[in-house]
Amino acid sequence: MSEENINGQKRINSSIFNAVALYIQNCAHQTNSKQKSLQKECYEILKQIIQQLTPETRMCLLNSIVNELRYINSHTYFYSWMVLYLYNDIAEESVQEQITRILIERLQTHEPHPWGLCITFRELLQNPKYGFAKKSFVVRNQATIEQLMQTKLAKFNSIWVNNK
Repeated sequence: MSEENINGQKRINSSIFNAVALYIQNCAHQTNSKQKSLQKECYEILKQIIQQLTPETRMCLLNSIVNELRYINSHTYFYSWMVLYLYNDIAEESVQEQITRILIERLQTHEPHPWGLCITFRELLQNPKYGFAKKSFVVRNQATIEQLMQTKLAKFNSIWVNNK
């Protein structure tokens, strides 16, 4: 389903992951205040999907979600909320590491960066409930992350220093 055969090689079909990410967001936004449980169900479905995917396909789905972190609107707010909840809610550090990797890779490119991407990463760094600086993959790569914070991610450096 998520893979296709091209010239005898298996390749991930990212269109399916983009469609899944958009479908879950659309389902969640079609609810009204009386149906908040449906939003939670949408989140739980996505969480279960992410936990059951292989690391390679999970990376593709997480990339599809991060692609939606754009300018200020309810759509971006939903995806930012979802990324942060997934980061906090899924206990597997491999998932947290993949989310961090995607965010940092996107922020290393030339500016301007999408508002949603910046605000999501800033919240991840700033809010102590995520324990970003204490994660084993951050501690293992602390020198590299500090170098990035001083160069390419300089606008986040003050937050990083204050929350280590």
